[in-house]
Amino acid sequence: MRKSGSPARGLWRGALLAAALLIPGSRGEAASSCYLVGVTGISFGAYDPLESRGVTQVGTLTIRCSQTGTASAPPVSVELSAGNSGSFGTRHLRKGNHALRYNLYLDAASTQVWGNGAGGSARFTLLPSGNGDIPLTIYGRILPGQNAESGPYTDTISVTLNF
Repeated sequence: MRKSGSPARGLWRGALLAAALLIPGSRGEAASSCYLVGVTGISFGAYDPLESRGVTQVGTLTIRCSQTGTASAPPVSVELSAGNSGSFGTRHLRKGNHALRYNLYLDAASTQVWGNGAGGSARFTLLPSGNGDIPLTIYGRILPGQNAESGPYTDTISVTLNF
């Protein structure tokens, strides 16, 4: 854990299945305490290399933020790691030495790659307004026309909450 700027800000980093973390602010100052509540991962199912549109599926991250103090809470950004590929340009699902190119997006049209702001990617940013769960949709898409060996392919993505 690393604190930045003021006592009311913090950084949380963890894998997609993570435990809760609360970072309190100082008295009289607004603070957000945010943590990952749950994840519904993306399961692409069977991939057909002859399908011209690729495969698109969705998953959900649910975060919970609570506010304390009297002033407005700062924005919260949600970042996703590059996973196996180390690049946001194209992520890779892997099965041994075999890979399928895919990516994760902020929008259903697959125009904004969800990452950490580097390499052409964007963060999801929100202003918490009260207490409660905030579900965020992750749009995943496997690119079409890939020659893939049969079997399960996986990637591990880390989630970072900045608040």
